[in-house]
Amino acid sequence: MIFYFDADISCIEKIEDVVLFESTQELIRAYRKGFHRIIISRGICDWLILNLSLSEFDKATLARIRGEFTQFGGIRSDAEIWVEVVLDGDSMTRRGKAIICPIKFILSSLILERTVLLVENSHSDGVLQRFILDNICRRKGFGRVEFEAGNAGGDSLEHAARTYLNDRRITFAIVDSDLDYPSEKIPMKVAKFNSVMAEIGWVASAIVYPECREVENLLTAVIVAMLKCSQEKRHVFSELDKISLMESKERLEGRFWRYFDIKNGISIDRSKKLSWIEERMDKCGLESIDGISSKVVELLNEDNAALSEFAKEITSDRWWSESGRCYSLPLWATIAAGVSRT
Repeated sequence: MIFYFDADISCIEKIEDVVLFESTQELIRAYRKGFHRIIISRGICDWLILNLSLSEFDKATLARIRGEFTQFGGIRSDAEIWVEVVLDGDSMTRRGKAIICPIKFILSSLILERTVLLVENSHSDGVLQRFILDNICRRKGFGRVEFEAGNAGGDSLEHAARTYLNDRRITFAIVDSDLDYPSEKIPMKVAKFNSVMAEIGWVASAIVYPECREVENLLTAVIVAMLKCSQEKRHVFSELDKISLMESKERLEGRFWRYFDIKNGISIDRSKKLSWIEERMDKCGLESIDGISSKVVELLNEDNAALSEFAKEITSDRWWSESGRCYSLPLWATIAAGVSRT
């Protein structure tokens, strides 16, 4: 996350010495560890170096931050979200895209710890989401991302959200929609997260979900077909190709692949009105399509060739228009500087 700090020198002189000293040290620590992108105006850096009893190590770090201001001072104009450190105020608030953080909250919260990114599975999904965010970051030329992956699969999302939000940490979530069709309806898990966020009143948090069923559906069928779990599922890809061709010919909105249950497959239930996805199968004369695997994400993370193809896909305009937009908030929440040795 970007942390931006600028103020009138006449106002900064009125801040309690211990608050200013310890807050400055925390900002320096977060910069050194590469947890966030710390941006402090040149005038403030000069004043802090001159007036606070900082170590030579801390002064050198502030001098480095000062030197980076020309390069990064204007990055907020591109950001979807950032933290603006201010001198006064009694609570964290939102002002447009800015999270307004009174300087004393740096000391009474864990806001400068790594951003927490809640995902369905902190191991497999966490690795994949880092891969996606890293590649988006490179696509946009922003450097690197840094976060701590937290587990929020199944019924654990609400508990995880309460834990991290009560700790006053920057907390974002990327979850599966679990939807079977394109819909404007907010998934239940998203509503629960938003409810917890409102109850606790911590504004440095948000939840997003890609416009597809699960994270596996962000991959193309071609990439999934490269994985070893697909070797005995060639008939599935033939059936999926048949639906894709029909969608293209009829210029249908939405894509079957993005809502296909890759883990379990799907069978038409003729006992009730056909769903959106069943109607497309019916058009192609298909009663059922087998699932491919429940280990697609794990196998992708182990397959360098498939990952290389996915990296190319992520940087394409088509993928960004279909899937990338939901990553704007998580990207800016996890953007960070490199680890500093100064």
